[in-house]
Amino acid sequence: MMGFDTLTMRTWDEDLVQQARYADRIVLTRRASLQGQQRIIFLNSDDLAQQLRQLAKQFDLGGMARPFTRCCICNTVLEPIARPEVKGRVPEFVFMRHKRFTHCPQCGKIYWSGTHRDRVEEVFKNVLG
Repeated sequence: MMGFDTLTMRTWDEDLVQQARYADRIVLTRRASLQGQQRIIFLNSDDLAQQLRQLAKQFDLGGMARPFTRCCICNTVLEPIARPEVKGRVPEFVFMRHKRFTHCPQCGKIYWSGTHRDRVEEVFKNVLG
């Protein structure tokens, strides 16, 4: 959601971890056994806000973040989509209430600025300043 190029593992995949290391990526994990390894950041908490605070101490998340620019499903950069093109693809009340939409050209998911986004922005503001 913060716009970082990421990959999420639903289950642990050692091959994917090795690929991430080879690509000079950082692996975030709650696996204590990996604590202290190169390119691995052990997240101390299960709480998202605490995790963001921890990462904000290590990186300039506020300055580097580009919130809501990537698909939360497949990580592809989102593109604007004309409002008429989303008619029938979003709930009618959403179509009537919103004027701007983005979509993922990879998986087709459509996004708009709703209450969920407002809540997420509030968390970012509280955590990152």
